[in-house]
This record gives sequence, structure tokens and C-alpha cells, in this order.
Amino acid sequence: SAGVVTVFELDPDQPLETLIVRRSEFDFGADSEPWAAVIAADGNTAYVIARRAQTLTRIVDLRGKPSVSGALRVGSEPTAIVISPNGRRVFAANWGDGTVSVVDSPPVSESEAMNVGVDPRFKVSSSIDLNEALVGTGVLGSIKSRLGLAHPRALAITDDGDDEDGDETLYATEFFRTPGATRTPSRCSPAPSTARVRSATM
Repeated sequence: SAGVVTVFELDPDQPLETLIVRRSEFDFGADSEPWAAVIAADGNTAYVIARRAQTLTRIVDLRGKPSVSGALRVGSEPTAIVISPNGRRVFAANWGDGTVSVVDSPPVSESEAMNVGVDPRFKVSSSIDLNEALVGTGVLGSIKSRLGLAHPRALAITDDGDDEDGDETLYATEFFRTPGATRTPSRCSPAPSTARVRSATM
């Protein structure tokens, strides 16, 4: 794998041959394995997870001069990513260790985007342990929780249309079928690390 993420600027009024006006490439490192990307509601910020590098990277100023404004270490083999409706939190599902990393990511203004640097507000604030939730269902028998029991593969989050995300629910799918697993509500805030995630099987 080349480990490169490319941002394209397109002009929809142009024919296919000249559709791409500009491209910006970001080298995440050989074998970093960029896996998935999402664009925030502002249309100007993107987040990329790299599965092998175990990182979440924020790219800002997509409409201007795209640049990286931070990279965070998350869990083992991140395979899914979702942004809360108000854009202030990002969730990364870590397939290898059975957790969801909760990342604080306050909006970046245009002036901040132009002055790329380390943003202390962009950080992993907590982690949701899906292994404990899976053990709690009883489908695995009488065992103790440990990393790697759960394998979250995809994430989805509700949006009731307001700016308050404390009443939203985060869903994580369990990769391996677990018959009879229960579904319990989860809240994005104020304490996501203690939340129970509604689980579904694939």
C-alpha cells in the first residue's frame, strides 16, 4: 500500500477530462493502510483512519489549501469512523481490541486552518469498552472481559436535528455473529466512556 490520501478539487462544469482542478496528496507512510474517511457537516474538514498505523488524522481547509492539523493514536485496527451531528466528537471503532475511541474535535475556524499547528483541543478523550458490553449479554458464557473479544466493524449515530448531541445514540455492529445479544441505549455525552452501545450483528 502506498499509504497516500488524496483530496481532489473538482469543477462540475468542466468535461470529464478536466474535471479535476487540483489535487492535494498526504503521505501517511508506507503500509499505514488508510482505511476510511468522512467529511464533517461544515464541508471543510475531513477525518481519515489508518488501520495499520492505528491513527485518526484530521485534514482541514478542504475548500482552500488542504492541510493536516493533527493525528491521534487510537485503538488496534480502526475500521469505522463516524462524526456526531454537531461535529464536536468523532468516534473510531477499533476492530482489533473491541473498543470505540471517543475524540474531541472542536470546529476549526478559517484563520486557525491557515495557521496549521498542534491543536490541544483535538484529542482522544475516552474509550468505550465493547468487550465488557458483549460479556454482559451472556452469549459468550461465563468469562471475564478482555481486549479483543468484541470486533466492532461499523458505526452509525442518530441525529434528531438539534445542536445537542447528549440525546443521540451511537450504534456499533459486532463483526462475529452473537445470537441473542441484547440492545441497550448509549449516549454520546456527558460520559461516553461509561456508555453502553446498542449492538447489532452483521
